[in-house]
Amino acid sequence: MTWRLLPLLPLLAALAACGGPQDRYGARETATEAAQRIAAIAAADWAAAESVTVTLDEYSFAPDALNLRAGRIYALTLVNAGAAAHTFTAPGFFRAIAMRPPAPGQGAHGVAPLESVALGEGQSRTLAFVAVTPGAYALACERPLHGVFGMKGTIRIE
Repeated sequence: MTWRLLPLLPLLAALAACGGPQDRYGARETATEAAQRIAAIAAADWAAAESVTVTLDEYSFAPDALNLRAGRIYALTLVNAGAAAHTFTAPGFFRAIAMRPPAPGQGAHGVAPLESVALGEGQSRTLAFVAVTPGAYALACERPLHGVFGMKGTIRIE
C-alpha cells in the first residue's frame, strides 16, 4: 500500500462495517431482570397483543416515537422499506421488555437481552413482548452515518 492511500483508511473501515445485517445481544441480565421477564412472559395472553408497525427507510423510522403502556402485550412489526440494511437499535428498550420466547424449533433464546434487530433490504420481523419497565429509551440505526442523517427516535413506556 502506498502512502497516498492512507487518507482512505477511515472510509474503507466504515465500508467494511457495512457487512451483512446481524442481530446484536448485550450483557447478561441480572437475576431481578430475569425474574421480571419470566413473570411477565408467564402471565401474558399473547393472542391479545396490540399490533404496532415501524417502517425503516433511508433515513428514518416511521413513526419515530412510540408510546407504549407498561403491562401491555405488543406485536411490534419492523419493516425495512429501504434499499439498504438497517437496524432497530434500542438497548435500553430491549432491557425494559419481556420478549416472547421463540417456538420450539425456531432457535434458542439467549440469556443476553437483545439490543439490536438487523433487517436486510425488504425484510420484516415481528417481535412479541410485554412492556415491563417505564422509561424513555433511545432508538437509532447503527449503520454508518444513518443516525447522523436522522434515523433515530424515542420509545416511551408509561
